[in-house]
Amino acid sequence: LFYEDSIGDDGLLWDELVAWWAKLQGGKVNEVDARKAVGKRLLAAVGSPPEKLLFTAYFQRWLPMLRARLPALLPQVYLHYDPATVKQLHARGEEKRFLLQRMDFLMLLPHRVRVVIEIDGQQHYSKEERGQPHPSPAVYAETVRGDRDLRLAGYEVYRFSGHELHTEERAASVADEFFSRLFQRHGVTT
Repeated sequence: LFYEDSIGDDGLLWDELVAWWAKLQGGKVNEVDARKAVGKRLLAAVGSPPEKLLFTAYFQRWLPMLRARLPALLPQVYLHYDPATVKQLHARGEEKRFLLQRMDFLMLLPHRVRVVIEIDGQQHYSKEERGQPHPSPAVYAETVRGDRDLRLAGYEVYRFSGHELHTEERAASVADEFFSRLFQRHGVTT
């Protein structure tokens, strides 16, 4: 999906995303159906089980509280879209154009604050050897270098371990605490 509407000083709100989705459908869906459809579409894009738990916990807790003020939580966002094909990149001797291209989640908060949320599985700190994961300083170095690049580009980056989000109850607790503090920090209120 390519969101092409302008984003105001309030950031990208859930209601604006729903309205955009309804507009994409040519006005053939009502607001309730548009909310369900875009929610289902976004949930289908979510990657791992811990990501799904965080995504679900976010909407269950914060949608009833913030309603029209709820920031959109966008899964699997390409921050640096590179139209060069893999074949073209390999021909230039490059593995990939940017170290981190796709983020687990992106939020666009008030006053142009850009928040990246990453849910880390073992692929962020280990590599597989003989069918088993083994800690890898090189893999971890690539992860933290990507974070530095994002921060220097103006993004706030928050990482969670998938282990933190392994049950619905734990994900709900972690999401509640994190988003409460994030929203307080950036003035997102009811």
